[in-house]
Amino acid sequence: MSSRTLSTIALVISVIGMLLVASISFFVFSTKKINDAWQASLESRLVVLEKALSNQLFVRDDISGKKETVEVVASNSADARDNDVSESDGELLSRIEELESQVEALQKSSGGRTTVINSANDGVKEFSIFLGSGDSSSTTWSDIDGLQAKIDLSKYSNIKEIRFEGSLSIVGGEARARLYNKTTSQPIVESEIMHNTNTATFKTSGNIHLQQGENLYVVQIRSSSGERAYLSGGRVTIIVD
Repeated sequence: MSSRTLSTIALVISVIGMLLVASISFFVFSTKKINDAWQASLESRLVVLEKALSNQLFVRDDISGKKETVEVVASNSADARDNDVSESDGELLSRIEELESQVEALQKSSGGRTTVINSANDGVKEFSIFLGSGDSSSTTWSDIDGLQAKIDLSKYSNIKEIRFEGSLSIVGGEARARLYNKTTSQPIVESEIMHNTNTATFKTSGNIHLQQGENLYVVQIRSSSGERAYLSGGRVTIIVD
């Protein structure tokens, strides 16, 4: 075998080796990015729930219309979490499910409506009406009957903004969610939020307009592909001066 042939073989082996190293490096980098994104989405969901449950005032309206104010302190506050070096996905999911169950328990005990009041130093107040979590594989808009609440805008003065929010995820296709006014049989088109990956991501609508007076609103979910679309921590946020 000539020296030229040996040189050619050596060159080919060298190129193949470099390509393999590059491929492995890219795979490791991509895997890390995916894991980081998944971890960040779990962290964002956890922060939202802990903010809602840690040392906040919940206003609960019972069937008779009487209001009761109670203080709820989450067992795992954001401050305590900051002291942790890291948590596994399983631990984060477990804590998220625990916090969501606390919110849902408060909803059931208050006739389906739980409002969290967050007060800022500038006097602005943020009312979060928690609706809950649900899913659907329907390719048309479908009511999620467990995710509904009566909202009466006359109870809120100097409204600056109203938003619909929640975390969406789906394996393939697009997951969409919106509010629907069951009292007037009208969809709240501007409340629609959308996401298109299996990483649960918190989404916020633009400013929406709700009907005056007391109206019953339900969450609707639609999947573009027929795959199951998930909504977690759905809520209506009302910001007032």
